[in-house]
This record gives sequence, C-alpha cells and structure tokens, in this order.
Amino acid sequence: MSIYGYIRVSTDKQEYERQLYCLRDLGIPKENIFEEKVSGKKEALTREIFDMLTNKLKQGDVIYFESISRLGRNLSDILAMLKYLTKKKKVTVETIAEHIKIEPEVKLSASDNLKKNISGTIAEYERDINSERTKDGIAAKRAELGAAFKIGRPKKYNNKHIKRVKELYYDNCYTIMQIAEMMSMSKSAVGRFVKEDK
Repeated sequence: MSIYGYIRVSTDKQEYERQLYCLRDLGIPKENIFEEKVSGKKEALTREIFDMLTNKLKQGDVIYFESISRLGRNLSDILAMLKYLTKKKKVTVETIAEHIKIEPEVKLSASDNLKKNISGTIAEYERDINSERTKDGIAAKRAELGAAFKIGRPKKYNNKHIKRVKELYYDNCYTIMQIAEMMSMSKSAVGRFVKEDK
C-alpha cells in the first residue's frame, strides 16, 4: 500500500504552502505529492498532473487531499470523482480539513453516507469556489488590461464630464443646480467637482 497527496491551486501561493504543510505532516513522501496550478473549473480527470497521479494508483492505496474542494466544483463533481477513485481505482480517499474517509466499499450517493459526512462543509466549500472564481477572473482581466486594470466600481463620470462642469460653473457662471439639471447629474456630484478647485 502506498500513500499519495494531491495539491491544486489557482493563483494563491499561500494556499499552496498550507496544503503542502498538511500533506507533509502526514508523512507522505515528497515524491508522492502531486501538485498543479489549475482552476477548479477544470474537471479533475482532464487535469494533466491529476491524471498522472491516478495512473500511478494501485488497489489499496490511499490518496489525501487538504480539503474536499480540491476534488471538484460542486457536489455532483465530487461524487463523480469519488466514485472514480474508490470504485474504479479501488483506493481510499481522505480529506484533512473535513476529516472525511471514503473507502472502496462505501456506498456513494448524494442521499447516503457522503451527504451526511459533508453536508456541513458544502456551504464553506462553495464560498471557497466563488472566491477562487473571483480570483481567476481578476487575474485574467489584469493579464488582459495590464496597467489599465482597476478593481472597483467603474467611475460614473470621466474627466470630460468634470471639465465641462467646471467650464459651466467658472466660465459661464451657471449655478450648481442649473449644471446638475443640464448635465443630468446629481447636485452633490457637481458640488464635489466644483470644490476640487477651491
């Protein structure tokens, strides 16, 4: 019997180190820990490194994951992955964070053992996945836009709007209320732009 560990991260180096620490703490040999940087949106069996790991597994082996979220995106993905590992590969799957142990003889269905074991962790798992998707989206946008990338709500008014407000106020002597009506802006926004020069 051999023991293995699997680490998956998207972009967060700290998360990688946390997973590695947990697996090494179990005494898993370094050469038996498989790690890859890939989004959780990609199904486990289509991941290159995970596929390499499953090809090494033999009946009776044990594979550890730091948390159940390393297996898939949602409960149906997790069930499919667990069935593949325990029924086809005939290995035991253990997760460290949730203290789940699924052996080949355990019946896997959303209404039986697995649901009972992980129902309390699904909400937290989905928060992790949403956070990961957000990080992936931000990373993709940053790569696409470079220095032009900004996090946060887009500005409602640009420099052109601000310049026009100041022209109307200082050069044409319109009141803040008149400018707000003319430009379909709030009085507070017009007042803020005017005050910038005072």
